[in-house]
Amino acid sequence: MARKFLQMGFTRSRRYANHKGGKKYDGPVPDDKKGQSGAHGRAELPRSTEDPVKAESARIFHERYETAKNDAEYRAMARVHESRKN
Repeated sequence: MARKFLQMGFTRSRRYANHKGGKKYDGPVPDDKKGQSGAHGRAELPRSTEDPVKAESARIFHERYETAKNDAEYRAMARVHESRKN
């Protein structure tokens, strides 16, 4: 679970580093597409000048995410979890 939140922190930090208001696409999500990811035909907004503080935050999150993802104990638990799904 911690790996997931580190990954989410990284992606959210990158979003705000690239787009000042955090909005990547123009306009609202169509009602029939709510809860789904993607542009849904909306134009992508231009990137802002990169915010160095948020970019550093993203770098830290990504570093910790990679550490967690490559941890031997985490990988062993992930293999056990995957084997239970099948």
